[in-house]
Amino acid sequence: TLLWSTYLGGNESDERSKICLDSEDNIIITGYTSSPNFPTINAFDNEWNAQLDAFICHIYDPLFDIDNDSISNIYELQIGLDPFINDLDQDPDGDGLTNREELNYKTDPFNEDTDGDWFSDGAEVEFGSDPLNKWSNKLITYSLYTGLTVLLLIIFFTPIIFIFNQLNKRKKIARERIRLKTVFLLFSSLKERIDHLDAQLITIASDTSHHNLILSQLIEIHTELTFDLFDDSYYDSLLDNRWAKNNLQHDIIEATLSKIQMEEKIASLLRQIISLQK
Repeated sequence: TLLWSTYLGGNESDERSKICLDSEDNIIITGYTSSPNFPTINAFDNEWNAQLDAFICHIYDPLFDIDNDSISNIYELQIGLDPFINDLDQDPDGDGLTNREELNYKTDPFNEDTDGDWFSDGAEVEFGSDPLNKWSNKLITYSLYTGLTVLLLIIFFTPIIFIFNQLNKRKKIARERIRLKTVFLLFSSLKERIDHLDAQLITIASDTSHHNLILSQLIEIHTELTFDLFDDSYYDSLLDNRWAKNNLQHDIIEATLSKIQMEEKIASLLRQIISLQK
């Protein structure tokens, strides 16, 4: 009964001299060849060196497993593995599957994506997909499900976040308007004091003994005015709100003008005092 057969030789003349069996019944052949393409695997010399080269050929049973890695010689040769090295637990394509697992799943050990669906064989096996069938990929289903879920969450939460931000800005604006009312009360008090000092200066213009007292009070008022009325970056973030523009911006402008007017009034009174003392 014929178990297996093969062809040995190149495209020129090849001659067998002797043939025998080793202890494991593998075939050993010696002879001569004039074929430049005489087949060699793990040979001592892979080059054709002259018109007639001698050869010793060791032909192993293709159904036998030389390296004891549970993969037959013929299959290792067919898929590109080395029949002389136990590479059962190696992963030459880096897909997360060893050669043992590639053999079980019938995937290509030198192609990380056997079915060409852009997902590695190891990832498909991990998610329970068939690495030989691109249309059975559960990763695609999972990705689509995840993508749709994220999209629905974005669609649902975006208006909620927008409304929350707008309401939060309105609260900040309301607090700021209350603060500005306090500022207006302070400005009103300071303006009354400035007007009172102005009236005093007119009354006692010729009495220089009181000028220093008025001068010290004006400096005190000016010190109370020297504070940052607004935080520009803070107000910029509030004024991008349409409701804020219609309500807060007017208060901001009014407070700023009021502060400028008082500073100008103080400067004018100081100049008058200096003029009177000359």
